[in-house]
Amino acid sequence: MHAGPALYARVKDGKVAPYALWLVAVGGFALACAALGPNARAEYDFFRGATVVTHIVDRTLLPLPIAENGSSVGPVLAAYLVSYFVAYAAYEWLLRHPSLGLGVIAFAGGAACALAVPLLPTSDPYAYALYGLEAGPLGLDPYVAQTAGVAGNPWGHVLLGIFPDPSAIARVCNYGPGFALLYGALAEMLWHLPLLAFLLAERALGALAVAATALGLWWSQPNASRPERTRSAFGFAFHPLVVFEFVSFAHGDVVMLAPLAWAYACWRRERFALAGALCGVAVCVRVVAILALAALGVALWRRGVAALGRGGAGAAAAVAALALGSLWRFGDVSFGGPPVFNGYSAPLLALCSLFGLPNALSAGVVGGAIAGASLGIALLYRAARAPSLRALVWLPLAALVATPSFFPHYAAWFVSMRSLTQDRRVLRVARALSISAPLSYVVHIDPFPAPGAPVVVQVAILAAVWLPVLIALVPEQARARLAAG
Repeated sequence: MHAGPALYARVKDGKVAPYALWLVAVGGFALACAALGPNARAEYDFFRGATVVTHIVDRTLLPLPIAENGSSVGPVLAAYLVSYFVAYAAYEWLLRHPSLGLGVIAFAGGAACALAVPLLPTSDPYAYALYGLEAGPLGLDPYVAQTAGVAGNPWGHVLLGIFPDPSAIARVCNYGPGFALLYGALAEMLWHLPLLAFLLAERALGALAVAATALGLWWSQPNASRPERTRSAFGFAFHPLVVFEFVSFAHGDVVMLAPLAWAYACWRRERFALAGALCGVAVCVRVVAILALAALGVALWRRGVAALGRGGAGAAAAVAALALGSLWRFGDVSFGGPPVFNGYSAPLLALCSLFGLPNALSAGVVGGAIAGASLGIALLYRAARAPSLRALVWLPLAALVATPSFFPHYAAWFVSMRSLTQDRRVLRVARALSISAPLSYVVHIDPFPAPGAPVVVQVAILAAVWLPVLIALVPEQARARLAAG
């Protein structure tokens, strides 16, 4: 009876506006892709779309076209960036007015819009479909390039057309057994349907995992007020990097983030065995979660031997169960194949390549790994000496430094940390990364960086992406001294 006046009051005081603007931005991207996509056709059905130059050699007809390197990639990228930055402005605005009821409605609408985007930026969701097909209905090893057992399947015919080279890195699953078993189970349910059904199910799984992560962040603050808990959950769920990358673009990293959020919630409530088990599940999805498991180990070690033993037993049980399930299902267990990288796939690699250093690829990979590992060890050591979340929230940044590849969805590893702390420096870096991460798509468009392009132009674009993050990392005391002269 009072719902109408209450909603009117929220509209009148402006609290609905940021949610509406966020919805318009997400829905606008779906409409823009429909208008700007290959052949300007807004349908999902099989049609000749843009191709990933290095993988699709025979222009196989695809259920969802891939925009990367296609003729329409420029307008699509422009539409993405405009939609993203409008959504990000709305996101920062709505965090000042967290409303649980409005948030649930807006997120459901945004997820529906994200599901309807008729383009994918990369071939990753097709690779996941291949791994799921192998690990699920075909019962094949996804950690070995398969051809004979896949070719006779309707999905397999399309997928082998996308990845025709058996030696291609994409033919080997680069996620752990938890990921392979989950996507195998999803394929088991859907393999009698067109491949399109699986691609849309990947997006739906991403939306559910985003909601589960947000719920875990909500539950992790038992002593906080309702607005504070809502703001923490919304800090993840409404971030446009999360919605576009994990729902529209169906990247699987969110399947790792969901158990980590619940592991943190369990740790806060002193359910140490369950926290360890959930961290073990995350490691079995993507091995980079080993940093979170190490952080949990440090926190439990400070609680005592009993707490550490319970957490360790939980983690060991989860890893063992998923490893045994992997061995039973397809006779192999692995934590992922080699990463995909090239001379421009990460900042350090790009700089080494641009300036023509000898063995630039090796130097960039090794240098990044050493820098990231050093930062991670230093943060864990600091946390071990003095218990503080301030050190541990920087661990995802160590992972970003160490990885030989950087893609926008990787930035969500760190961006999600803003939900766990009000540290001004963390928030500043998270904002800088939120603004710069989508721009990194520019350096992934072939043939950029073009061989003939001036080095100064290429360095300028790299600086536009990464300089804001480096500036944000400068401590406030140093910033104050610089400002003072």
